[in-house]
Amino acid sequence: MKCPQCGFRNLPGTKTCGACGADLTVQSQNVSESFYPPRAWGRQFRRFHERAARSRSGWQGTSTQSRPDLSPTSTLLQQAEQRRMRRLIWLTALKSLTGLIPGLGLIWEKRTKEGRNLLLAFLLCAAMVFLCWRNFLSNFALLAILVLSIYSVGATFFAAWQRNNLPTLANFQKAGIWLTIVSLFLWAYVLFRAGLNIVGGVAFMPVTVANDPVIQFGNQVLYSRLSRHLENLKPGDYVLVDTTGARELNPITQRLGEFYNPVRVVFSPSTIGRIEAVRQSESGTELVISVPLIFGSQTIHEKVLVPINAVQGKIIAILNPPSCRRWLP
Repeated sequence: MKCPQCGFRNLPGTKTCGACGADLTVQSQNVSESFYPPRAWGRQFRRFHERAARSRSGWQGTSTQSRPDLSPTSTLLQQAEQRRMRRLIWLTALKSLTGLIPGLGLIWEKRTKEGRNLLLAFLLCAAMVFLCWRNFLSNFALLAILVLSIYSVGATFFAAWQRNNLPTLANFQKAGIWLTIVSLFLWAYVLFRAGLNIVGGVAFMPVTVANDPVIQFGNQVLYSRLSRHLENLKPGDYVLVDTTGARELNPITQRLGEFYNPVRVVFSPSTIGRIEAVRQSESGTELVISVPLIFGSQTIHEKVLVPINAVQGKIIAILNPPSCRRWLP
């Protein structure tokens, strides 16, 4: 039974409204609307009536238009609308992932002109990276691709938002969405590096000692710990090796003679060296590796003999500086 004043739905036979206290005896004689018993609504129906009872005192003295409609039908419709809005927002977020390739998402959302311009800029930057891989210009091209991807994802999200007729966003909400997109890119970068290290057996490390014209001081290299890389080592490969138990093939004392005593030669625990030869001995496979030795304040290169199990990883790429950036065999 619906109250004629506040619109609250009461149980059949109720003499006064449970929300506003209006007299329902006159209307109860001509009840023709359907009613859903409490057991059909379950906990939701009881919760609506409890909410109405708590708010009854606040409704006294207010107009009928300002009183909220707490009927079960109205509330369930609101919940269904909220679920529809959440679904649209998630679909909009998924559509924005097409913007990872700059311009593709905007073309999908019928913003062809802007999408083509972004796609053309992306192709130009990709061509610059390919042609200038060992030049400093490739750094600017890679940075430009990252900026284009972030902008493309954000622009695709807002275009899909507007196309789905979602509520208009305020400026601070737009700023929050942009910050969220940038944060997701940063998290993706961190997870990418962690995934390479944990799952793929690949890691990054800076070179702190200049040991070869190819790998220079300050480089950052990418090395792999996968067994298939470590089992196929051959002369010419660059490896990360533990030189704690290494033996010098050409002892430095033979060249320094009497000047050797006041100077201390130090092996770096982990260093990068180039494999010169592979030998078979009674103890197993051994590698002749050219590694840097710290001699006082200078760094010199010596050939050392290490067991194959001392190799911690194989260098597969040099990432920086651009003049030395390359993929190693």
